[in-house]
Amino acid sequence: MIGERIAKARKKAGYSDQKSFSAELIKNGFKVSPRTLADYELNNTEPKISTVREIAKICNVSFNWLIDGIGDAELTSSGVSNYNHEESIDNAEKMYRELSIEDKQIVYAVIKRLHQTSSALDDAVDKAFGE
Repeated sequence: MIGERIAKARKKAGYSDQKSFSAELIKNGFKVSPRTLADYELNNTEPKISTVREIAKICNVSFNWLIDGIGDAELTSSGVSNYNHEESIDNAEKMYRELSIEDKQIVYAVIKRLHQTSSALDDAVDKAFGE
């Protein structure tokens, strides 16, 4: 669960206790007390996505690994995670199969819109750079 990954990332980054890590988060503008951090690590509460992003940044670990445990925790030398996209696709397919027909239609509409937006962005970039 995410709490165990947060604790592992914190310790690996050299923050031996929740108090020192909380101080680092607060210094970076995130109001996370040592008690709140303990609650995250014990899976009593879940952090906001923005807080998870900051934890990943401070600890130099993959955001994706921190969120769902998939892929490697460590980033490559280029700052990219070794994220297992095939495993993610398999998991997404399993979740999709369990959805109702109505929810499948919503998911399809969202993916279609995302694809259209992505294609339009690609076209704009190509046009801007004369390709």
